[in-house]
Amino acid sequence: MIELSIDRLAQIYKYDVPDDIESSEYSQLVISLWIEKIRKILQFYVPGDLTIISSGNGYSVQFYFEKKGTTPESILNVSVQQYVDGIRLDFNPKRVRQYFWLKSVMADIKEFAIQGGYKAHNTQVDLAIDLFNEGAAAANFTINKPGVKRTGLFNSVSGDIQTQYFGVRGSSAFVRIYNKHDEQVAQLSKKYRKLRALSFKKYDDMMSEINSGNLNSNDVIDTFKQYSFDSSPFYNRDFTKKDEFEAALNWALGELREQEESKIPFDWKRLEIVLRTEKLSDDRVTFDDVVVYDYINSITNTELSTISDYNLRALALGIESGQVQVSELSHNEKARYRKILKYDEIVVFKTVSSGAQRIMSIDDFVQKIDPLKVTSEKHITKKSETSLRDKIRNAFDLSKNDLKSELISYTL
Repeated sequence: MIELSIDRLAQIYKYDVPDDIESSEYSQLVISLWIEKIRKILQFYVPGDLTIISSGNGYSVQFYFEKKGTTPESILNVSVQQYVDGIRLDFNPKRVRQYFWLKSVMADIKEFAIQGGYKAHNTQVDLAIDLFNEGAAAANFTINKPGVKRTGLFNSVSGDIQTQYFGVRGSSAFVRIYNKHDEQVAQLSKKYRKLRALSFKKYDDMMSEINSGNLNSNDVIDTFKQYSFDSSPFYNRDFTKKDEFEAALNWALGELREQEESKIPFDWKRLEIVLRTEKLSDDRVTFDDVVVYDYINSITNTELSTISDYNLRALALGIESGQVQVSELSHNEKARYRKILKYDEIVVFKTVSSGAQRIMSIDDFVQKIDPLKVTSEKHITKKSETSLRDKIRNAFDLSKNDLKSELISYTL
């Protein structure tokens, strides 16, 4: 199954600086106004079981919501971009789709910007393509796009490739491919480490109170109702003893984590196409179809182990594993490597007119080269699978209008 969504959106709301005031001073006034307004809007709509918290300074503030006993979830970041006289909003539309009250928050922020006469445009759109249970095709696909190099390769503890970047992360467009299942599991580990630490702090504070000598197990059970100690295998333990409390807490957190982890699809790979201002639509509201299709069409399931030339096969597999860097290759080795990634059959040859080695795809060779003038010729082949690329392209065809409508809903 393939799902597409907008995973991140960054916007700039521009303002005009009055002639009689310094730009930096006016920027501080504007960002203060935005922070206070967003805080009031959030407080108005937040459900009663949640708390709004924030972090940052007077120039950049991150807002979160938190449910008692859980870790905070990000809402949005608001910051001043003085170099463009603008306010930047950065948020994940997934949360707005997930929590109905955030839709009202974003609608009010939009109305506030309209009433204030701000001019807005998008500066970054992250298009997420989630692959669920697509098997080996999703496990082994890569990006083969002329001029786009793999700039990052990160391995897990087991040595498996976890995250790959294609293109420069600071540029106007790049692609990230990673194991979403493992990322979510890592987030759970972080979440439950924090919950454990917070629970111990709460327990220690409780036990250090003046009247703590009057506490019994039921008092602890009532204080930590979310962990259901009274229905656990430890229900008859003395929870006023820290080691007994720790054993019950470890069991409860283990049960909760196991429940959450079971809901994470095991076979979940994500491809993110990150598009910035220059790669967005002309009005800088949605994405440029041509740019997205260009990246999707570069997806390939190249089977490097099928490269017929063993030297080139060894080079390709070494580069794929991260053990060999492209910069280490000679000019001819680089040319062969790049050509075999792009084409399923290449020809390495020399001609009478030039003793230098040349490399072409089989189609170019047949069309452009006179066989009577060839003095040496070697064909190298490999197998490639394009079914995943075609499925992703079809999914984008079906989803792109809805994705654009969502982006339009956030803009002025």
